[in-house]
Amino acid sequence: MQFDHIAISGTTLQEATAHAEAVLGVSLQQGGEHAQFQTHNTLLGLEDGLYLEALSVMPDAPEQKQPRMFGIDKFSGPARLSGKADTSYYK
Repeated sequence: MQFDHIAISGTTLQEATAHAEAVLGVSLQQGGEHAQFQTHNTLLGLEDGLYLEALSVMPDAPEQKQPRMFGIDKFSGPARLSGKADTSYYK
């Protein structure tokens, strides 16, 4: 398995992004939404398809029948590193 994403999760996207930017000293780029999981992100390209992703559940997202990526359903507390994944599993 080859990892392609390292995730920093937050209760909001703003918290996750601010934490990543403060720790790394660089700005993350606007990402997108994962409609299937009702999550959204900002990104920092690291190398050859590897990304740091600040991630949170979208506000007012409905409850999911399947778990969301990076264990974000069970996330609580301050924004922090929350996982790494081969996200092709989720496609």
